[in-house]
Amino acid sequence: MQRFSVSLLYGTEYSLVINELNNLLQKLGHDRSQNFNYEEYSLPTTTEENPVAQTIDACRTPSLLAPEKIVVLRGLEQSSASQLEPLVEFLNNKDIVKQDADLLLVSAGKKPPASLIKAVTDGGTVVDTDPKLGAKGREEWYSSHLARAHVNLDQQALKRLKDHAGEDLVKVEEILSLLKEVYGENTKIGLSDLEPFLGSEGTSAPWDLTDAIDAGKSSEALHQLSRLLENQRHPLQILFILWKHYQAMIRLDGLTDIDNSIASKLTKLAPYPAGKVLRCSRALGSEKLARAAQILKETDLAIKGSLGLDAKLALEIAVLRLSQLPKLKSLRQNS
Repeated sequence: MQRFSVSLLYGTEYSLVINELNNLLQKLGHDRSQNFNYEEYSLPTTTEENPVAQTIDACRTPSLLAPEKIVVLRGLEQSSASQLEPLVEFLNNKDIVKQDADLLLVSAGKKPPASLIKAVTDGGTVVDTDPKLGAKGREEWYSSHLARAHVNLDQQALKRLKDHAGEDLVKVEEILSLLKEVYGENTKIGLSDLEPFLGSEGTSAPWDLTDAIDAGKSSEALHQLSRLLENQRHPLQILFILWKHYQAMIRLDGLTDIDNSIASKLTKLAPYPAGKVLRCSRALGSEKLARAAQILKETDLAIKGSLGLDAKLALEIAVLRLSQLPKLKSLRQNS
């Protein structure tokens, strides 16, 4: 049996997956100017040919011009589990491969079927390009990508990059690539070196908005709202984020004898965010939570046109009113 490797690359963000594919092709020594040992197929099927069958045949058929071959199958996100069954069967019986070959499977935008992930995991490499959930997952993502890019940011510059990029991790990769090209590998890069390459801000995370509101930081909350809107978040999507946040608090309202783990079960949130919601619920209390629900109901109607307000303005008013609630001693004060 010859050397045969298989890698499955997938994630929800198209650009991150394609960047991972390009990095892997570079590691394998693929030269785009010389494609005699490279074959690429793509789903969905646009001709009478079956890309899955073509991929399998390419892996089985020795190259006449090179001792090894790279085979890429893209577009798995546009296929069904049944379409990929022959590929899964092939991967479970790949001893019929008679050449040195690297098979790269790409699903950019959707997680592939569990059967395919298992078939690859058993003897190959599976790469999920999305960061793991939570702060720890995000830190791991940054650490691995900084190491791979050979870019050495000091602490101030790294914090600035994270704050600026927010949820837009594609922007991070673009900036790291520029920094490497301009300053070279492993050069120490400070805040002043980074600033000229930042460009416009990336979108913020939903919890950046709700954390600012919970802390009563009106200006910061408006800034995070603006970032979400500028990065194509629909006003109703943002309103849904706020609804979910306050609904979780309302669900925990009055429960004084529970801890984070019970709060997690009741809200279906991970323990850490559930703990934050529990603390905020207790800090606001029933009256303020009822007022928050009323504010969100009025905002929903305003966004849908009942008051003749621009949707952005309706959200800004809501965010300002919600940000005032943690600072009020009672609801007799203006909110």
